[in-house]
Amino acid sequence: EDNSSSIKLSPESPSMKIKKVKPSILVIGGMNPRHVQTGMGIEILNYNCKKDKWMKYSILPAARHNHTAAFWNNCVYVIGGCDPLETKQQNRYIAKRSCYKLDTNKQQWSSIQDMKFKRYDHGLALISGHIYAIGGQDDGERCF
Repeated sequence: EDNSSSIKLSPESPSMKIKKVKPSILVIGGMNPRHVQTGMGIEILNYNCKKDKWMKYSILPAARHNHTAAFWNNCVYVIGGCDPLETKQQNRYIAKRSCYKLDTNKQQWSSIQDMKFKRYDHGLALISGHIYAIGGQDDGERCF
């Protein structure tokens, strides 16, 4: 039995590349262990509630699963997590310190300061303009 889920994407329209599209609901990265080689973990999908359609919104600078994300001040922040290909090759999760920011107005990615500790399965809190990574595990399965 195949318990995986799939989402039907609407084709990317030429106008979407020019016009700024505001995010509605974003699905960022992830991993399907049965199909790691097909590029999942790198796409960001946007669900448009008014049109009832999923569309490709952006591409992550690096594939991620078990990461966290936050939206603040028109930017999407992707924090930590693991690379799906490394997970498949090593047969275990390998946590990352890396963090990225997507400016949704400019549709431009940038790397931001790495976390002090690499982690996955963590939570985030956004307080007074600061993002705090809370809990999670490193690749040694050590809990924070």
